[in-house]
Amino acid sequence: MGKLDILLSQYQTFARRVEDILTGQRSIVQLDQSLEKSARGAARKIFKKQSEELSDRTECDFQSVDVNSFAVESPRSLGAEYLCYYVWKELEMDEFFSQKGVSAKVTPLLEALIVRRLVAPGSERYTKQWAERRSALFELVGYPLRHSLNSYYRAGDTTLFSLKKALEEHLCIKEKYPKAAKLYNVEVIPDEEKPATDKNLRAVDIIWERKDVKYKRETLQEGS
Repeated sequence: MGKLDILLSQYQTFARRVEDILTGQRSIVQLDQSLEKSARGAARKIFKKQSEELSDRTECDFQSVDVNSFAVESPRSLGAEYLCYYVWKELEMDEFFSQKGVSAKVTPLLEALIVRRLVAPGSERYTKQWAERRSALFELVGYPLRHSLNSYYRAGDTTLFSLKKALEEHLCIKEKYPKAAKLYNVEVIPDEEKPATDKNLRAVDIIWERKDVKYKRETLQEGS
């Protein structure tokens, strides 16, 4: 980056600002004009060096293509579905349904019903058409064993509805205790038949079951 005309006491602030620029983060600290100018100049030099290194490693291979020869076949949406898929994984929904005895071949239907309400609200009939013809969701999560219209109705009316209370508890724990929920399977035994979102709900017992693989991985990372 060449010679930097900044004070030694400003190095840490300068380095943090350069990192913010490189990663696209907004700085919470207002720098003076000269230091901000130096940080932006350093970031530009780093960007330039990285692009030069990338171009050196990449061999050019130009081809002529007739754009009129392109044809679109079975286009499907993916962006919103992928975002929902990421959140689904973060909330460990597959693990939740597996613990409740739901087959892995049925879980894609449940995910389709839930994601559809976020992305393209509609009936079960509409969900079937959307998931199988217009969305790439099943390409992400896998295809269900059965995908008749009755399968969608059973998944929603029977499976999801029967697990409503347990699912509410699972999501509440994920929201309130994200770290604990990441390392343990937590089951709350309520004292009354109230929804998990009820502020007056009391628990008579809490069952903790350690997730051995994740627990070891997370504790090792913290220890290192």
